Amino acid sequence: MILTDKKVFVLEEKLTEKVKNALLEVFSLDLLNLEEGKHKLSGDNFFLRLNYTTKEESECVWESHKKFIDVHCILSGTEKVCYQDIKKLELKTDYNEDGDYILYNGDGEKFILSENDIVVFFPEDGHVTGIMEDIPQEVKKIVLKVLY
Repeated sequence: MILTDKKVFVLEEKLTEKVKNALLEVFSLDLLNLEEGKHKLSGDNFFLRLNYTTKEESECVWESHKKFIDVHCILSGTEKVCYQDIKKLELKTDYNEDGDYILYNGDGEKFILSENDIVVFFPEDGHVTGIMEDIPQEVKKIVLKVLY
């Protein structure tokens, strides 16, 4: 997992060029005014433009992905996020190849994402997003999917 922000991600040494290039491509768009849903990028990469209200942690789901690196970028709002190495999580479902996800039960490190924050989850990183900090609030974000 890598935590960075929109202003300095290009300086982040741990980020691959594929991830940096995909972020540069997506940040060239007017993301706040883009319609919700799936949007194609170059190659096999794409991103989801999402609007939602944060929820109680118990209503959110642990997941990881095998094919794609998951890059979450907050456009507005604040949400709590959890992450943990998948080896320390309890397997809930087998790999769903069509959706590229595995679901888990568990607990992990918690942190807050706010406007312009970026978090990068690799295949070994289980994660839960969309958790409310104190009260439910609207979040606008993108989830960039970069082929691993």
